[in-house]
Amino acid sequence: MKLSEYASYDATGLADLVARKEVSADELTDAARRGIAAVNPQLNFMVDTIAPPIAGDGSGAFAGVPFLIKDIMMTAAGVPQGMGTRLLDNDVYVAPHDGELMRRFKAAGLNTLGRTTTPEFGFNATTESVATGPSRNPWDPSRTTGGSSGGAAAAVAAGVVPMAHANDGGGSIRIPAACCGVVGLKPSRGRTPLGPDAQLAILGLGIEFAVTRTTRDAAALLDLVAGPEAGSFIPLANPVTSYSDSIKTPMQGLRVAIAPTGFQGAAPTDAGMSAEVVRVGKLLADLGHTVEEIDHVPLEHEQFHAANYRFWMATLAAASKTLTTAFGIPASTDVYETCTLKGIQDGQAMSAVDIMEAVQIMGMTGHQMGAFFAGYDAVILPPFAAPPIPLGVLDQNHPGWSARRFYDELFSRFNATAPFNVTGQPAITVPTGLVEGLPAGVQIATSLAREDILLNLSAQLEDATDWPARRPAVSVANL
Repeated sequence: MKLSEYASYDATGLADLVARKEVSADELTDAARRGIAAVNPQLNFMVDTIAPPIAGDGSGAFAGVPFLIKDIMMTAAGVPQGMGTRLLDNDVYVAPHDGELMRRFKAAGLNTLGRTTTPEFGFNATTESVATGPSRNPWDPSRTTGGSSGGAAAAVAAGVVPMAHANDGGGSIRIPAACCGVVGLKPSRGRTPLGPDAQLAILGLGIEFAVTRTTRDAAALLDLVAGPEAGSFIPLANPVTSYSDSIKTPMQGLRVAIAPTGFQGAAPTDAGMSAEVVRVGKLLADLGHTVEEIDHVPLEHEQFHAANYRFWMATLAAASKTLTTAFGIPASTDVYETCTLKGIQDGQAMSAVDIMEAVQIMGMTGHQMGAFFAGYDAVILPPFAAPPIPLGVLDQNHPGWSARRFYDELFSRFNATAPFNVTGQPAITVPTGLVEGLPAGVQIATSLAREDILLNLSAQLEDATDWPARRPAVSVANL
């Protein structure tokens, strides 16, 4: 199979070829491996390959489709996990079992070929760890892929695989998807499994899913992996029986707010990013939706970031303690990047009262956002403040920055995604166009448990734009 032909299909299309016996799973694996060999030297999205691949169920809906897993959170039995940190270099940790989500990916038929890059502990909106080096954007290799699922997004954008595992604790699915021009759905809190090793990743902020080439792939994959697991304690309504079916007929007359400048109190947004939100709003109005431009999405900015900072630093401190206990390696700049280490130290200094106050703010933020969405079915805002930044701007190993300075530098640029992790609401970034020659797109959010609205609007925007046919400069589609 020629790489240009392989890259022309999404996961649904490849699975259909396998089902009709027009191509074999082995041929798809070979194409994906050739794609990795061709473009990874330029983009550096891979940690390593898995050979032979972890085979999925041959009767699954995505039987034979090549897949990659992110090198943090979800585990795969017998596969090392490095979390983007030098402490776990040389395959120090090998997962003893599959996570529940991995079991569901395998049941879906996906064949796992390797691991993708992440910044250290996923604590960055760009993917440039000291452990693995910078991952590069297929649209412009001097620019960021976003983070922390930057390796996954770059691989999908470059046509190496049509979908890849990703996770999101502050924007880590949506930011790289927007930077690289692919679809990035963050499901509602509790929609997908985190166990058996976790139930509340980053105190409830973290969620597992994937980045995909198309909306229909995201909908079909969510059908296959969503739902509670043994021990789940976050009950979540499911308003539809099939997400795939829910996108077949366009929803009409939705109440859509557009916020070209994003959240209240956020750093200024680039004019081009704001203009893309306005343009998409006009597209949706032409499609029959009721669109209203608003000044901003309400948010108690300082309170929110005080809480979010505590969640992240406490998580870093807990992760460091776990690794030090397991491997006997103390926390130092020999194994951790400078800002990571300072974040660990800040987390260690926090009290239980500090964390409980943050949890209270989390609840207040959720109520505030719930009241806002009583008047709207969806809100559209920029995914971040400016087009994808150059590599090296957000240096997690910057010797002169405190953890708080690093946090502020990060969230001044990538300021529109984390609130929906705190509230637990679903949100999606959808590629719709270019700003300064780089992918921009928009972020859409809605009420808790209404992924069907997000996917339906995303599908409508795919149909209304020419984005699905566009390819980046570095892509196997060009080979």
